[in-house]
Amino acid sequence: MRTRSIVWFQNMLLLVFGTLAGLGIAEVFVRSALDIYECDEQLGWSYSPGMTGVKVSRSGEFANVVRFNELGFRDEEHALEKDDDTYRILLLGDSFVGGLQVPIEAAFPTLLEQQLNRGGEAGDRVEVINAGVDGYGTAQQLLLFKERLHRYQPDLTILSVFLYTDLSDNFYEAGHQNHHLARKCGRPYFVRGEAGLQPYTVEQDEQLAPRRPLDGLLGWSVLYSALVPPPPLAPAFHQRELFRTEYSESQLESWALTQQLMLALAAEVERHGSEFAVLNVPHGIQVGQSFPNLAPTYFQQEQLENSLNMMNHFLHAHDVPAIDLVPAMQRAIAGGELLYYEDDGHWNRDGHRVVADVLLGWLRERCPAIGLDHPSCLP
Repeated sequence: MRTRSIVWFQNMLLLVFGTLAGLGIAEVFVRSALDIYECDEQLGWSYSPGMTGVKVSRSGEFANVVRFNELGFRDEEHALEKDDDTYRILLLGDSFVGGLQVPIEAAFPTLLEQQLNRGGEAGDRVEVINAGVDGYGTAQQLLLFKERLHRYQPDLTILSVFLYTDLSDNFYEAGHQNHHLARKCGRPYFVRGEAGLQPYTVEQDEQLAPRRPLDGLLGWSVLYSALVPPPPLAPAFHQRELFRTEYSESQLESWALTQQLMLALAAEVERHGSEFAVLNVPHGIQVGQSFPNLAPTYFQQEQLENSLNMMNHFLHAHDVPAIDLVPAMQRAIAGGELLYYEDDGHWNRDGHRVVADVLLGWLRERCPAIGLDHPSCLP
């Protein structure tokens, strides 16, 4: 009987050590291939500069090798000084701009640059800098341009806005768990005051980021962060409430803050001699794509255009050029195309193609207004 107990105990030890060894190997693999981010003291986080890794969806919809340049963007290297015959477009945004869900040759920044330079004369060149980073809100994009990217002398800066997440990204009371990196690294916030925007610093306390016992123990584990979703949010509002017709005081404050952040970015861009425009990114449901895994009552039909109308009215009132993706996406989806991954919710290859086509058309229509003198502007 005692011998059986010893054998059972030995087997359990082997099982435990084998499991731990397996998890250790998995953690090493995940860190070497899937941990493509690093914390940034100023911006919260960034892609890891110079790294090659893998971006995989939890549902298996895509798996891509991703490479980042020395600035920490999914792009080629860019010289600080641009040639006199180069027109430079800077794209600011979140994961829709970063485009890790598709191969880089299928991402809209790459497609746009290729289309703009097709048939151009020797020396003439349009350069597109992709500065999109997963999870970034308007505050991070403002700081990124102000502190780092203005030095690249863009002629045109396009801010991509996805209100479905940006309002909660920008507002500290909304809770900073909507992206797992905010839970790990924190993120910068601003608040509105009589003197304008003021930085707001908050530690990740229980009110904004409730933690479970294992969060503190395994917070270092990339495998844990990738497989275990964050605890339920306890913010002032949830992202889907953007589509309500009546907003709470917290939602209205987050929208007012986001407006002020956008205007601050526009002023900073213009101060450095760059034109400014906004690309308003719709949720897939807003352009008619169905998502089988979303409950039918997740959104109410009459509320779907609320956030887009809110943004368009604001941009028009402040004379900010707006790039509208909705008509082209609605036509494509009505024609039977799927533009968003059904589980992941980001653009697929076809979605990126449509976005590149819309941007190309918008640029050609506004060549004189934005100072683009290039063969691509010809009919």
